[in-house]
Amino acid sequence: MQSLLQKSVVKSLLRGLYIAGGTIYTAVSTYASKGHHIGFNNETYLGVGITLVFPITALLHRYFDKNDPMFGKVLDVVSAATVKKLTDLNNKTPNK
Repeated sequence: MQSLLQKSVVKSLLRGLYIAGGTIYTAVSTYASKGHHIGFNNETYLGVGITLVFPITALLHRYFDKNDPMFGKVLDVVSAATVKKLTDLNNKTPNK
């Protein structure tokens, strides 16, 4: 059975491979689609836009993964503490 740290490392590596692979594939496809010319054309703008999708989806995956230490359980704890603090502040009556 893998430990939580090992699973986190594997997930992080898979996200990195996803970003790198998608970016390289998009760059090669964009380069090849315009006859091997590098420049600012419609294909380049489309390639840049598609390339931005890969890190954004990896970040969203991390955000919705409740076992992720940065966004998952830690975020739940911080959110609960913040809500409690704001509720306590809201329920206090001002001194007269």
